[in-house]
Amino acid sequence: MKYCSLSLILIFLVSCGETERFAAYDNEEEVNGFFETRNKEVLVSLEEKKGELTKKIAEPEEGDELDVIEKDLANNDRRM
Repeated sequence: MKYCSLSLILIFLVSCGETERFAAYDNEEEVNGFFETRNKEVLVSLEEKKGELTKKIAEPEEGDELDVIEKDLANNDRRM
């Protein structure tokens, strides 16, 4: 019991002052910038994939399953 009380006091004392070490920081601008940049990258990637899938539908190769490609295209359009 003595060690338990001592441990709690020690933990309390160690945790004091943490707010000074880790002050609040508003990073909303950086987060919004990241999302904007990432969304542009994803959109470019999806547009490229749409072009590839459309080409595969127009000119199917041997072994291509059109229903699978059409599902991929529909999913790609949904994501866009």
